Amino acid sequence: MKAKRTILLLVLSLVFCTGTWAAPRLVVWQKNGQKVFYDLAEEPHTTFENGLLVITTNNVRVEYQLSNILRYTYEGVNTSIETPLPDGTGFRQNGDDIDVYGLAPDGTAQLYDLNGRLLESGTAEGNRNNVHFSLQNLPAGTYVVKVGDQSLKFMKR
Repeated sequence: MKAKRTILLLVLSLVFCTGTWAAPRLVVWQKNGQKVFYDLAEEPHTTFENGLLVITTNNVRVEYQLSNILRYTYEGVNTSIETPLPDGTGFRQNGDDIDVYGLAPDGTAQLYDLNGRLLESGTAEGNRNNVHFSLQNLPAGTYVVKVGDQSLKFMKR
């Protein structure tokens, strides 16, 4: 009886996980509440022509009046951006989180605004060779992360 219950729970878990997982896709949000999905495997290409949002895939070309479109977004896509540097360090941005990795022990990283004001500084301690910065509580804008003589700009929207 216990084995049957376990199998049933596993099957239900798979069904729910499969139902909530979506392949990477482009989503067109229309003002009438309707959403249209384009699988990224179809290679959708978006352009704007004469007041139209035009989506062309391997199989179809669809035109939407811009006045009827709320927005278009991507789902199921990894939005993390990674910039490795030649010395083994690197920067990774995922949303409002920035990680500096590959630092030497006691290596430091600094976060600046565009006015050159130091906002935060971090040190790699112990066996952790990374420093984490969160932009969550900062206003939208551009920020600079500096490690040694290397720096990289990041945007928060």
